[in-house]
Amino acid sequence: LPWNDPANWPGKTYDPPVSDYTATLLADKASIVIIGGQTAAGDLVGMGSVQVFNTSLRSWLSKVRPHASRPAARPGSQFCHSQNTTGPIPHPRMGHVAVALPSGAILVHGGVGADGTPVDTVNILTPPTDLAAANKPWTWSTAYLGTHSLAAPARAWHTATLTPDGTIVVAFGIDDKDGSPSANLFFLHLDAQHHCTWNNTFTPEAVKVYNPRVSPPRSEERRVGKECSQ
Repeated sequence: LPWNDPANWPGKTYDPPVSDYTATLLADKASIVIIGGQTAAGDLVGMGSVQVFNTSLRSWLSKVRPHASRPAARPGSQFCHSQNTTGPIPHPRMGHVAVALPSGAILVHGGVGADGTPVDTVNILTPPTDLAAANKPWTWSTAYLGTHSLAAPARAWHTATLTPDGTIVVAFGIDDKDGSPSANLFFLHLDAQHHCTWNNTFTPEAVKVYNPRVSPPRSEERRVGKECSQ
């Protein structure tokens, strides 16, 4: 199969991340959001600009530009067709994690900044309802610790997995204390107001797990049989 460059790829005017970024598929099953990372020159990519690749259109877009309160990036470092964003933009980082939430937003945690130290912040990037809209901003917000939360872990190059009940399992990575690999697991809950609660034990909330040894109800059995026969 031949390799072809996607349409609208501004390779001449933008220094894209080549490693340690995140790529998150949104609910439309077509938009892949690239956040953070570092360039071929070793520079961190600003979090005020995210790349979005649409797999249906085979086209790259830029959805966020630096907030007015932040210094401008060096010339040539931003996409054309940038859009404004609201809210506080996180500091540049690499080795972070990004998780698509049921609400349609993206949760970003951890990573290392310019000083090489893992961070513990949790940030939320909320896209507009209409992902194809050219003039709708994507919004950054900060998630704050809930009343009964443990301290947020500072991690980099870790994993984050969303479970059916909404818990995000944060595992392994590099510890902020001595830079050594971590064997710890943390469990993150996020409410509608973006208050996050960290725990070191898993307490699932009504997680439904399919057990093949238990026969489903007859209505469910008929539906499953119909789907399998198609």
